[in-house]
Amino acid sequence: MSSRGENSVDGIGALAVFVGVAGLMGTALLAQYQRPRIAIASGVLGLIVLAVTIRSQASRVAKELPVTLNPRLLLVRSMRLGSVASGAFMAYFASFMFVLTVVLQRYCDLTPIQAGLVFLPSGATFMISSLAGSSQVRKHLRESLMLGCGITSIGLGVIVIAILAGSSASILPWWLAAAVSLTGFGNGLILPTLTGLSLSEVAPKQAGMASGVVTILQQFGASLGVVIVGAIFYGFATKNMINGMTASTIIHILLVALVGFTCWRATIKQEATAL
Repeated sequence: MSSRGENSVDGIGALAVFVGVAGLMGTALLAQYQRPRIAIASGVLGLIVLAVTIRSQASRVAKELPVTLNPRLLLVRSMRLGSVASGAFMAYFASFMFVLTVVLQRYCDLTPIQAGLVFLPSGATFMISSLAGSSQVRKHLRESLMLGCGITSIGLGVIVIAILAGSSASILPWWLAAAVSLTGFGNGLILPTLTGLSLSEVAPKQAGMASGVVTILQQFGASLGVVIVGAIFYGFATKNMINGMTASTIIHILLVALVGFTCWRATIKQEATAL
């Protein structure tokens, strides 16, 4: 690439990526407000713009021109697997918080402040694990990620136990406080590592662009998680809100399992290289 190309900015490409991502994000947001036709139109527009943009960006890469999004990043193994793990994690996390907030306020009849206090242990355990475990994560990446997914799954299992035990509306918040304490600790081992895992095999000069892609996928995963899991939750909650929480918790466990599997796959090559 020439020096002129290095100092240039692909303004049209940046605008096209913005429009495409906005269209897809708009689909998730509009679906929440029950506007299916506009949501579908927004999604189709976003997909078309992104498809054309990716093709155009690939052509610019071949000509060694500056680009906003290098499609070849998706060919990097750690980027593909890390992006899937990041999107799945945020889909679980955002929808998990959404469902529990609804359950605490509508089923348990807590005020917003009281419901927020239930999540307080989650923030504390997240901070403890992310700070105290940072050195161990660097030394034992795969083990730390698997441990985080395991602890998060145990926390979700606590919710399942609470449901099977037939906990009343007055007792359920205590079960959920215990559950989020565990999920918060597990999340603290997973989330801070996902971006680094995605970028581990990306060339340094492409790291900034790759980081932006991962961030976009995380935000899209969060929006999509709230829409899809939220729709399933309300679908089952029409008769009984506990049924909705049961269905959503099963999906959350599957999403965490997907995060664990993709992280495990992403770290195989790294550990083999280290050996």
